Amino acid sequence: MAKAFTPCENDTGFRKAVYGLCWFHTILIERKKFKTLGWNVSYAFNDSDYLVCEDTLANYMGRQKDGVTAEHYDKTKDVPWAAVQYLIAMANYGGRVTDDRDRRLIKVYAAEIFEADLIGIERWRPVGTDELNYQYPMDEANFKGPDPQSILVPEYFSTMIQDQMEENDMPQAYGQHTNAEITSQIMDSMELLDSILSLQPAQTSTGNEGSSDSKILNLIEELKVKVPVSIDVPALKFKFRNDDNPLNVVLMQEVQRYNALLEILKKSLV
Repeated sequence: MAKAFTPCENDTGFRKAVYGLCWFHTILIERKKFKTLGWNVSYAFNDSDYLVCEDTLANYMGRQKDGVTAEHYDKTKDVPWAAVQYLIAMANYGGRVTDDRDRRLIKVYAAEIFEADLIGIERWRPVGTDELNYQYPMDEANFKGPDPQSILVPEYFSTMIQDQMEENDMPQAYGQHTNAEITSQIMDSMELLDSILSLQPAQTSTGNEGSSDSKILNLIEELKVKVPVSIDVPALKFKFRNDDNPLNVVLMQEVQRYNALLEILKKSLV
C-alpha cells in the first residue's frame, strides 16, 4: 500500500476518483468467482491495470511534481469523463476483454462509476448499493483539520473501510443475485471434490507385481539412482581461473542453477 496519494491540485477529487477506481477494480475481480455468471470469459485483471488507470486519473486531476502542477491541467474545465471511461474501460482493463457482452458490461460499470457525482460534494455511493454500507467513507466537505493530505492517506482510508464496511460482501454489490452465489459455491465444491478424488490411488488388483504403493516406491528408488551427481563448482572455478572468457561467467551461473535443480529433485524423491 502506498504511503500517500499522488500529489494533485484537485487532491479531494483525486481521492474520491481513486475510491471509485478501487470499486471498479473490485467488481471486475470479484465477478470472476461467479464463473460464467460473472464473465463469459475469465480475464486476468491485475494490479498493473489498476496502477495505469490511477495514473490516468491523476493526469486529469492536475498531477503535481515538486509542487508544480502539470501545464496541460486547467482547473476551470470539467473532467472529460467520457474520455476517462474510454481509457479505463476500453483501453486499459478493456484491452483484455475479448467477448462482446463482457465488453458491454465493463462499459456499463465504467459509465456508472466514472462520472461527475464521483467527485461531487456529496459522499459517493455505488449504484445499486443503497442498502449496503459502501459509501465513500470520509465526509471531506465537513472535514476540519490543518493539513488534510497528511491525515487522509491510503492507510487511513483502509482502516475506515475495514471498520465501517461489511466483512462479507453481498452478491448484490457485484450486480448478482443471491442464487448466483449459491451456484458458484456449488461449482467450487464440485471442483474441490473432484480434486480430492483425483488424488486417491487407483484401484488395482493384487498380484505378483504388488500394490500401487509398492510400484511407486520402486519407481522412486530407480529415479534416485538416475539422478546425476552435482557438479563441483569450486573445482570448475579453479579450472577456469586464468580464462577471462565472459562465457565462463554464464557457465558458472548455469551450473549453479543446475545443481540447485538436482537438489530439488533429490529432496522430492526422499
